[in-house]
Amino acid sequence: NNNSTVRPQVITFGVNAKVHYRPGAWDLYAAPGFGIAMVEENNDDETTLGPSMRIGVLYGVSDTLAVGLEHATLFNWFSNELTGNVEAANVAVKLNF
Repeated sequence: NNNSTVRPQVITFGVNAKVHYRPGAWDLYAAPGFGIAMVEENNDDETTLGPSMRIGVLYGVSDTLAVGLEHATLFNWFSNELTGNVEAANVAVKLNF
């Protein structure tokens, strides 16, 4: 189907400062950061630099395992070839050893 929407593929490297709020078994967090993102969109590769923000919630199902959801936004500051920001929602898993 030639009319299908192609989602961008993204690889990122950067630094985040994660801030937690932990009421009981819950772990609510925000992680502002800055880094480099390599984006492939419509068979074109583009690299950009900019801030990022991740917010998430985890629930501790045991002493060593927590599961939840995370939303990430990567902001494009320097590339005119990319359209807007990249956003993703993910399932998050945290393991403690």
